[in-house]
Amino acid sequence: MPEFETTFRFAYPAEAVWQFVSWTGVERLAGSGAFTGASFKDRDPAPGAVRYTHLADGSRIEERLSLHATDRLYYEYVIPDGSTLPIRGYRGIVEVTPVSAHESTLRLAHDCEPVSSGRAEWREAWLKMENAVADFIARQLAGSASSHVELSQGT
Repeated sequence: MPEFETTFRFAYPAEAVWQFVSWTGVERLAGSGAFTGASFKDRDPAPGAVRYTHLADGSRIEERLSLHATDRLYYEYVIPDGSTLPIRGYRGIVEVTPVSAHESTLRLAHDCEPVSSGRAEWREAWLKMENAVADFIARQLAGSASSHVELSQGT
């Protein structure tokens, strides 16, 4: 189990949520407060594909797809060491799971080693970003940030 993990429940079908967090869907998160945009070296969601996530401070983070499960809404990626983030060994997971025809969960998880802060500080900053993402998705889907419920935040 990844060290850092949070899950959100949405009152929307899995495909509706996936359009925001899929490998290329993250472009839709521009304006979420967490990201200003995304660009791609490789749009095809195949292992080895490269995506750049653009942050509000003007920096960008390189992300490399390591696993894309075609039988479900799931992928894993890495952020190579040396990025602008104060971390090493980042391995992330994005997963959307149908709960019913009209509900789904979004699981965001990762392992990494914070290098300029403690684990608690990193976790707090990361959760703030992921909460902004979930709120943005909820607002885009319904016009209301109250349509998601955080289920867990891991340890």
